[in-house]
Amino acid sequence: MSRILLSWALAAALASPAHVHAQGQDQAPPAGQDSTPSSPQPPDQTQKKSKMSRLKDKFSSGCVAGIGCWGEKQKPDSEAGPQKAPESGPAPSSSPVPAGQSSSRGTQVDLSPPGGSADKPAAPSTFEMTPWDPHRAAKDLEVGDLYRKQGNYRAAISRYRDALDYKPNDAEATFRMAESLEKLGEVEDSAAYYQSYLKILPRGDSAAASHQALARLEPLLGGRPPQARSSRGEEDLQLGEFYLALTNYPAAAQRFVHALQLDPYDSMAHLRLAQALERMGRAAEAHEQYEAYLELLPRGPFAAGVRKELAKMGPVQAPPLAPPKPDMTPILEAAEHELDAGNYAAAAERARQVLAVEAENPRALFRLAQALEGMGQREQALAGYRHYLKVDPNGPYSVPALLALDRLAHDRTAATSPPSQNPR
Repeated sequence: MSRILLSWALAAALASPAHVHAQGQDQAPPAGQDSTPSSPQPPDQTQKKSKMSRLKDKFSSGCVAGIGCWGEKQKPDSEAGPQKAPESGPAPSSSPVPAGQSSSRGTQVDLSPPGGSADKPAAPSTFEMTPWDPHRAAKDLEVGDLYRKQGNYRAAISRYRDALDYKPNDAEATFRMAESLEKLGEVEDSAAYYQSYLKILPRGDSAAASHQALARLEPLLGGRPPQARSSRGEEDLQLGEFYLALTNYPAAAQRFVHALQLDPYDSMAHLRLAQALERMGRAAEAHEQYEAYLELLPRGPFAAGVRKELAKMGPVQAPPLAPPKPDMTPILEAAEHELDAGNYAAAAERARQVLAVEAENPRALFRLAQALEGMGQREQALAGYRHYLKVDPNGPYSVPALLALDRLAHDRTAATSPPSQNPR
């Protein structure tokens, strides 16, 4: 599948109120220019380990109701079944090449969710092995540089990623990718690509700039090792932002959740998911995702804007919890004591007290049927045993209930049968 270039929609998103409240400008500030006055000293190894352990506990899994889950809460592929894109809202389709996009790329946009396991990213081109093609990589690098000069960093990243698909470990494309990611506030990704450049060319022309960038980004990472987003994760982020620009917030949220299925620690996916949820009117869940971004990147390039957004939202109260149900065990035990003593009317009253609170309590249904049988109300007892077996057909009282039904049915047949006449 060809790389998805959505520069025209993303440019509209950057200029639209539907985009990031946290940015406040069309262009994200450089990753090192946070509003916090001074940078803290890098934490020691013990602090880093403690923070990573806490982050793993907090972000290793999560759910957004009606959209999806990630991490440990995500169902295995065999249980989850194929994913379906939300039907609400407009969906993009193939169209003529937008202004500013190179005509050398395909214009068919595949909007179906990526197949396969969410925790096993595919090859860089998603479904196909990309052939070695340095000439194609050079063309992608050239077009990416053009987008970068125009300030269209998302489109530039798409071309640089294509260049690295056709020519892996290209030092120039790697460094340009790092710069563009930093401009977008993608702290973890940009640091990972700066490190990759230094592994490729430790003494290259951009080595000094890479070292300076890593020193600038290290305080923002909070001690977490940088990790580059996978190709599929990048596609999900791009498509999510595209849906966000179209105000198709459910589809956008689904894409951001899918990105989190690939990497639960993707701070930008948390931020974008928060924006989509906020516009869907799900303030409590949006508040949680904004806080996730701050937890992951407390000094990130959008941290100040996110804090302003949280302050504007004010305290968000979770939906009130349903009051806990009273414990019916003592009443049931009292009913059973009354049955043992032959006080069937008292036992029936106790069982009805339980059923007034829990209408389908199997134990209470069975005890009521026993009490009715003891009181001689056989038809009501028959109905009670049948109701119990319907509610809990394989429960602990199913065999006694079946025996009681057989017994009561036999007694009813015997009572209605005419007396036999002995022949002389």
